[in-house]
Amino acid sequence: MGLLCDLLLFFNYGTAVNWRYFLTGLPAIAPLCATFLIRILTRRLGSIRIAFAACVTAVLVVAVVFAVLSRRTGQQFSERRAMSKEYRRQLENVPRDAVMISGSQTIAVIYWKAIGAGDWKTIGTGGGWPGDNLVPLIENYLADNRRVFLDSDPRWWVPCGWQRDEIGAIVNLQEHFSFRRVTDTIYELRPRGEPGATDSPNLERLLPANRPEDVKKCPQLGS
Repeated sequence: MGLLCDLLLFFNYGTAVNWRYFLTGLPAIAPLCATFLIRILTRRLGSIRIAFAACVTAVLVVAVVFAVLSRRTGQQFSERRAMSKEYRRQLENVPRDAVMISGSQTIAVIYWKAIGAGDWKTIGTGGGWPGDNLVPLIENYLADNRRVFLDSDPRWWVPCGWQRDEIGAIVNLQEHFSFRRVTDTIYELRPRGEPGATDSPNLERLLPANRPEDVKKCPQLGS
């Protein structure tokens, strides 16, 4: 029953975003697998102690192999999370009540807001992405006098996975809004044609076609 419930996650769109959701099945799958292996090996080896030792050995071997194979991916993941810790410095360049479009650093904005560093809102990535409603959503924020900022740092917009489509929508923002440069990568979005918002963010550089080296790294990044 536990295995069946876990397999039902194949029909959840979120599984395509992050495979860690299958970890919810471990509490049911672990004892099932353990019972199955002990019974099979006891029958073949003739001793439950030897069967238990064989199971422990198998688990250790799998753990070591997995640790070696995933070391590079784990290191890259840790480096990205370290960037989230440092993202507070980027937020110092925008108002405390700004609306942030920060790509993969959306979680960093939410974290710093949660501990009281600011009162930012986010237009998220992945499950929080507004899809075709992106432009109207930004227009509504501007109409409510909320300032909207885009962090165009290529590191936050991985050109594969679900972000591939999001990047296309980000690039299209240039057709609807004007931009005012705040830092090397952060731009404020303003109504089209507004005086003083004449900077070019050159968002085309985020497109996968212009980032062949980053596209090659996508499998290693887990996207």
